[in-house]
Amino acid sequence: MSDSESNASSTEDLLKNDDQSCTFASIGLCSEIVDITKQINWSQPTKIQQEAIPPALKGKDVVGLAETGSGKTGAFVLPILEKLLDVNQRKFEIGR
Repeated sequence: MSDSESNASSTEDLLKNDDQSCTFASIGLCSEIVDITKQINWSQPTKIQQEAIPPALKGKDVVGLAETGSGKTGAFVLPILEKLLDVNQRKFEIGR
């Protein structure tokens, strides 16, 4: 196996989530965010996303350590987007 094939295989292992029943909806993301993950072809959360997103959605501090390509950025940004959607929806409702 070449180095590039080995690197591709190890990256796939990092992204693979052994829990096939885990979805972005099941870890607590709203339907709007779940729809976006489908549009960008994210079929299910990676290991780091599965572990980091639920406590982040609850407002807890999260420290994650994972290799490049493991989904850390998604784990960081998806809860932020969820919170922004929530805040903007509440502002719109108040302004009615």
